Amino acid sequence: MWPTLFRVGSFEVGTFGLMAALGFLVAYAVFRADAKRRGLEVKFASDLLIAAIVGGLVGARANFILENWGAFLAGPWGFIWSRDGFTWYGGFVGAAAAVIIVLKTRKQEVGRYFDAGAPALALGYVFGRAG
Repeated sequence: MWPTLFRVGSFEVGTFGLMAALGFLVAYAVFRADAKRRGLEVKFASDLLIAAIVGGLVGARANFILENWGAFLAGPWGFIWSRDGFTWYGGFVGAAAAVIIVLKTRKQEVGRYFDAGAPALALGYVFGRAG
């Protein structure tokens, strides 16, 4: 595996970051198509994508911190801004929570949107694991 695909100066594009980004974009396209097919409002699908990305990153980092509390206490700032340690479970919980908040504030049925998002989530996970 190549952890770094290429560098431009000090900017580095990593395999995992690229594949995670592709996973989110592919999942977004699948979600929009499935939501439209199910008769759901897709006008705020991009808001759900942003909520999933932000919630997923925060949840993944929070889970990693909780799993490694001692190391976190020894050097919190370096631990927070490290590129390592994004756990899938924490990302899933964080993304789900963020999407639920967006759906509830928009008075939408969470279950119906989660049904439409399930195939997209599975496909996005494939890309993330490949990274």
